[in-house]
Amino acid sequence: MNQPLHRMTCIELEKDSEFFDTLLEEVSQLNQLQQQNKDEYMDRVKRLGDILIKVTSPYKKDMYTWREIFQLYLRAEIFIGNTEADRDEHDLEFTQKQFKWFSDELSRTDLPRKFKLSSSKEAFQEFLRINNDLIMMKQFQYINKTAMSKILKKHDKRTYLTASFKFGKLLKHDSYFTGTMGKSLCHVMNKQLSTITPQIEDHTCPICTFIYWKPIRLCCGHVFCVRCLIKSERKKMRNCPICRYEDAVHKADSSNLDIPLQNFIKLYFPREVKAKREENGRQEVSEEMEIIARSQFGGNECHIM
Repeated sequence: MNQPLHRMTCIELEKDSEFFDTLLEEVSQLNQLQQQNKDEYMDRVKRLGDILIKVTSPYKKDMYTWREIFQLYLRAEIFIGNTEADRDEHDLEFTQKQFKWFSDELSRTDLPRKFKLSSSKEAFQEFLRINNDLIMMKQFQYINKTAMSKILKKHDKRTYLTASFKFGKLLKHDSYFTGTMGKSLCHVMNKQLSTITPQIEDHTCPICTFIYWKPIRLCCGHVFCVRCLIKSERKKMRNCPICRYEDAVHKADSSNLDIPLQNFIKLYFPREVKAKREENGRQEVSEEMEIIARSQFGGNECHIM
């Protein structure tokens, strides 16, 4: 009777543990380097922020130029999105494409040449360097992640093991390969820009979509232009146009005028306030002419504002 033939294959793994120890050591060094880069980056962003607070002051001549640059930058969404549905860090290819778009728009609009202060010009160059360095950090991370994957696959191919799968699962929890560090740095940059230079989008009336003038804060907390609320009251709209809080519009009076917000808007948006006041003046003249026309040509009632 023939005996079954058994074949045993022995794989020497004396160097295998050394291989993974070396790999883990490399990952540890990458994490240390990343932490060092993060600390340096955060320090640079803070120093830049201190300079930007001065050069973007409403008492300086460069405030509007910086605001236009930051509007372009935030619109580009280079590293992360600006909406709740898009808060994840963008990949390297998208980041590079959007940064190129931002650079092209700067060249097209010639905004950097509009700076009056030498400190603004220096701050702008540092702003570009910080962004370029963050892109390089993303690129370095991408290269190392790709290299690590190839090394593990090559190891599996030579040893007929599945180390790449298990080791890969381990790396998924590593801060260097998860990208959480890069995401936090991107958030810091975006937050700095949006807080240092107020954006007009954050101070516009939900009804007319223009900047607030004589902002009225209703009891529910929502803010509108005084003229928009007057028009709403004329149309018998008593409730808040946003949350429908009962009688919020009807009960509003002069005490609801948000004076600190009005002073803030006058300080940071003087051009927009001037344009809004002129537009309000034109509307008032138009309404007065309409009232006169109604009273002279058969209007039954004469409503005086």
